[in-house]
Amino acid sequence: NLNEIDLNRSKLQLRVVDEVGRSHFLNVTLPFDYPKRSPEFVAELPEMFDPVWIPKTSSLSEVLQEFKNCIKPFMELWSVLDDFDNNTWILEPEKFNRAICERRVAIAPNCSVFLSFDALS
Repeated sequence: NLNEIDLNRSKLQLRVVDEVGRSHFLNVTLPFDYPKRSPEFVAELPEMFDPVWIPKTSSLSEVLQEFKNCIKPFMELWSVLDDFDNNTWILEPEKFNRAICERRVAIAPNCSVFLSFDALS
C-alpha cells in the first residue's frame, strides 16, 4: 500500500486499488511528535476525508481501512464519470481529479454545457 515516501520519512503516499482497478491515493504528513499527534491526511474524494485519530492508539493501517471504506460510496459516480470522460469532449477540468464532480462539456462549436454531479446520489 505504500506508494511513495520522502527522504525525511515525514510524508507518505498510500495507494488503494478499488474493485475496478482505479488507484486512489492518501497523502499523509507525519508531525514530529507522531503518534502522539494526528498526522495530516489529504485525499482526492468528493467529500472531506477526516479520519478518527486517537493519540497513541490509532494506527495508519486503521486510517487506511477507513479510507477504503470512504471510497466505496463513490464507486458508481466514478464509473459514470470515467465513461463520460472517455466519450465526450471535456473542456474543464483541465487536470483530472477524483474529487471534482463537475464537467464543462463541448456540445457544438462555441457552445458548451456545465454539469455538476451529486457525489452520493
